[in-house]
Amino acid sequence: MDTTTKQTAVALWHYQCPECGVGDQDTGHLHPHDALYCEVCLEEQRPVRLRRWPAQSEPTISKPG
Repeated sequence: MDTTTKQTAVALWHYQCPECGVGDQDTGHLHPHDALYCEVCLEEQRPVRLRRWPAQSEPTISKPG
């Protein structure tokens, strides 16, 4: 039985903070796979997890209504 998967590691991610709104469009750079928290919010002692999506794809943001 073959237990391997054909997954590829994503090296770079687009990101946006749900609290302060800072994202890769503001900073001009993508985040590596291990960056999970907003740097701006961490400076204010608030650990806010980033919304992230692979650099090869577009975000899936649902629009109201």
